[in-house]
Amino acid sequence: MTGAAGEALAALRALVEQAKGVPMTSNVMVSRTELLALIDRVDAAAPDEASQAGASEADEVVAQARAEADRIVAEAQERAGEPVGESEVARAADEEARALKLEADTWVDGRLAELETGLHRTLEQIETMRERLHQRSRLDDDD
Repeated sequence: MTGAAGEALAALRALVEQAKGVPMTSNVMVSRTELLALIDRVDAAAPDEASQAGASEADEVVAQARAEADRIVAEAQERAGEPVGESEVARAADEEARALKLEADTWVDGRLAELETGLHRTLEQIETMRERLHQRSRLDDDD
């Protein structure tokens, strides 16, 4: 404590330190009048200083509460933004998935077209070979 209460406590300490000791004990003899007067000074000064200390503590508590409230609001705003971000990510993922599916379908269609062309050529070759075989062995004449 500082101020009047601090001075009164310092005077109390000095009174006890300078008091005459009682032989064979750790007790001391102090003047009742002086001691009560110093206690009254501490009592008188303490409420003012306590209220000032209480006011500064209250201000500090209010400041801490406001800072905590600001932090909570900022965190809530950040969290409120997350679903929007997630939906944007989901939308982008859906678009990319559609693009990949289209690319895969196009690739598969191209491979199937190549296979179809190859099969047509193979069928044409088979038809040509059968015709030659028929011509050479005249299998058609037996019918």
